Amino acid sequence: MGIDEIKTGLKNAMERGQSLEEAKQSLVNAGYNGNDIDAAANSLNMGSVSGIINQKPSSGEKPRTEMPMKSRRKSRAGLIVVIILALLVFIGALSYLIFTYLI
Repeated sequence: MGIDEIKTGLKNAMERGQSLEEAKQSLVNAGYNGNDIDAAANSLNMGSVSGIINQKPSSGEKPRTEMPMKSRRKSRAGLIVVIILALLVFIGALSYLIFTYLI
């Protein structure tokens, strides 16, 4: 990934409400080279960064926020519930077929 693409990633993360440090850490966690991330962060024009940070949503537009961890947990828990329900339906149908075949 080039420096320009990393800068774009940093800008996008800050538009979503992350600080520069959080955005950098996200890219490090995603496997990007720390030196490239630092170079991209240092080459960002601070005027445009502060403009992004201080930018207010236009009227009627909701500010963007990142998905909280609780929502991720809820979606994972929902998936587990769906899998368990599917297994119960499968076991019930299998039991019905076995008992109707034997009787």
